[in-house]
Amino acid sequence: MQKKEIQALAEKFLKDNPTEGVVFATTDGQLFTNVNAAKLHATTNPKKKKLTVLTFEANGADTDSGKKASTENDRPTAKELIAQVATLKDKEKLDALEKAENDHDEPARKTVIAAIGKRRAELADDGGTETDKNRKKDDPETEENKDEPKNDK
Repeated sequence: MQKKEIQALAEKFLKDNPTEGVVFATTDGQLFTNVNAAKLHATTNPKKKKLTVLTFEANGADTDSGKKASTENDRPTAKELIAQVATLKDKEKLDALEKAENDHDEPARKTVIAAIGKRRAELADDGGTETDKNRKKDDPETEENKDEPKNDK
């Protein structure tokens, strides 16, 4: 998305929400009122693109950081990442989050990596991801489906 388009979105948001003094936008056009949420989205977005976080103030100032969010020193807190990990149900998203944590300029945080490992184990104990469960349900060769009568009529 073009910076001018993002700026227009930010200006409209700030106009519609006069109590907000600043808005953070990622270069895919997503707006956030919390800088950490914007940085988290920039590093773990579904399309796995490296996104930049832009800052727009209500007075019209554009304070573009000019840095990729994945290389900024003040990354999302471990507490925020651990909270996000607990809600994930997709192994690929866990992998992306772990990669972002390991690829950061600063050392990976043990608590975040441990939370990712714990969540993977929970998903494995629960039968895998939602996609895996649907595959098993539809596969006639799966153990749980072998004893079911077949309706071939």
